Amino acid sequence: MVSPSDDVFNAIAEGLVTSVELDEAFAHFLESPGWRELQTRTARRMCDGSYTFEGDRFRAPPAHLQFSQNLIQKLIDHLQSQNPNCEVIPLQVFLCLYEDGEDACPNHVHDCRQLTLSLGAQREVAVEGRRMLMRHGDVLILDGERHGVPALQERTSQSRVSVNIFFTTSNDASRPVSVNHRAGAGYQTTGRGKGRGKSQKASLQETGAQGTARQNRWNRQR
Repeated sequence: MVSPSDDVFNAIAEGLVTSVELDEAFAHFLESPGWRELQTRTARRMCDGSYTFEGDRFRAPPAHLQFSQNLIQKLIDHLQSQNPNCEVIPLQVFLCLYEDGEDACPNHVHDCRQLTLSLGAQREVAVEGRRMLMRHGDVLILDGERHGVPALQERTSQSRVSVNIFFTTSNDASRPVSVNHRAGAGYQTTGRGKGRGKSQKASLQETGAQGTARQNRWNRQR
C-alpha cells in the first residue's frame, strides 16, 4: 500500500472543517440526485459538473448541492489565505463518485489549478506517475499535473467522493487557462505539470462543459 504523501494535507487536522462536517457532507453527496454515469474507453465513475461560478466566487450552487456551499467556501477561503498577493478565482466544482474499487479515473490534465478533497474510502491517486494515498478529509492541490485514480483489484472497496475545485488566480492572466485541456495551448509548460493530457474532446466529455459531452452515458439517472 502506498503511504500518505507530503503533498497531501488533511482538512480536519488543519482546522478547516470538523470531522462531523465532513461526515455529513459525505452522506449528503452519496444521496445526491445529481450523479450521472461517465464511461470512458478505460474507466467508469459517476460525476456531477453542474456547480459553476460564472465569475462570482459566492455564486450559490444548484439546489441539489445547497448543502455543500459552506464547505466549498471554506476550501476557497483556504486557497485565498495561501495566496494573499493575488485573487483566487474559482471556475467549477466537479464531483466524482467512485462507488467501489472497480470505478476509476484515467490519467488526464486540466489547464488550470485544482483543489481535490477526498471523502470516504481511501484511494490511491496517481500524480505525474507517482502514487499517493488519499484518506477521508485529505486535500491535494495541483497545477497542471497529469493525474488519475487507478482501479483497485478488490471491487468490494467502499465508496469515495472527490470534490474537485477548478480555479485560477489573478496572477495567471498570461496563462492559457481552461478547465478543459487544450492540446498545444502550453499551460503545462508554465505550471508544475509535465505530461501531455487528453485531447480537448476527451477532456470536455469529463467535465461536461458542452452539451454534446453529455451523450457519453450521462443521461442515465442513478
